[in-house]
Amino acid sequence: MIYFDDIDMFYMNIFYSGFSTAVDCLPDEEKARALQSAFKYLFEGIEPTESGLYMAVFEFARPYLDYLRRIAGENTDE
Repeated sequence: MIYFDDIDMFYMNIFYSGFSTAVDCLPDEEKARALQSAFKYLFEGIEPTESGLYMAVFEFARPYLDYLRRIAGENTDE
């Protein structure tokens, strides 16, 4: 189980707000690519290889996704 303290929650709110705003600024065809690339990276460690405007949003999100991957790895039962 992953537990977040108040500081984590504060930064999560800032990140999700900024990420959501950045995705909303993308053209429709790039929105899905931005979300898919973030989820594939977060859950599978697969980095996007294609180019496109969505990569700006992915690179914006990468440091926080890395943080989430790290704390998820620290909280596994393995």
